[in-house]
Amino acid sequence: MPAPPRPLRVLGVDTANKESAVALVVDGQLVSALREERLTRARFDRSMPVQATQRVLRAAGLHVDDIDLIVGNVDQEALRAALGVAGTPPQGSRLPRRADGPEAHGYHHLAHAALAFYTSPFDEALVVTIDAEGDNDTLVAFRARRDAGFERLTAIAKQPVRIGGVYEDMTRLLGFGQGGEGKLMGLAAFGQPD
Repeated sequence: MPAPPRPLRVLGVDTANKESAVALVVDGQLVSALREERLTRARFDRSMPVQATQRVLRAAGLHVDDIDLIVGNVDQEALRAALGVAGTPPQGSRLPRRADGPEAHGYHHLAHAALAFYTSPFDEALVVTIDAEGDNDTLVAFRARRDAGFERLTAIAKQPVRIGGVYEDMTRLLGFGQGGEGKLMGLAAFGQPD
């Protein structure tokens, strides 16, 4: 009898937002997630999430070489060096990976669109994401279908127009200060539809 397939282990690494963080997903289930600032005690720590990565992997009993896929927006050479992974990343690669493992770069707007669509009751939808920036786009429209995934229909680059910047400006005018967009989004859950 053949051995059961090994579970797919994915490490997500983010250094581009207000604070750096990592998340470990095994076979589609979140196992652990941690922000670097929780360990360094430096608020809004955007440094390479070395301590968080080590802690998440250690808690799961894994080493970086046990990871099948590392996704995110991180300087791969710096993360590889910080984690003690030998070797230079493949030419043109944007992410760290084990020597024989696959690699991927998660498209910023697709991540937003997937979260919105896959948590909705719809089988098909037009999904529009608007953000200050993300992979050089400020607005992206997708056709989403549960049976076929996402088709990118159009996008507007962040230069010369930064549509998502309007939302940033509005949060500042409402008194939430620089980077207060998350606070305003959090308050949305307490709103009443009437």
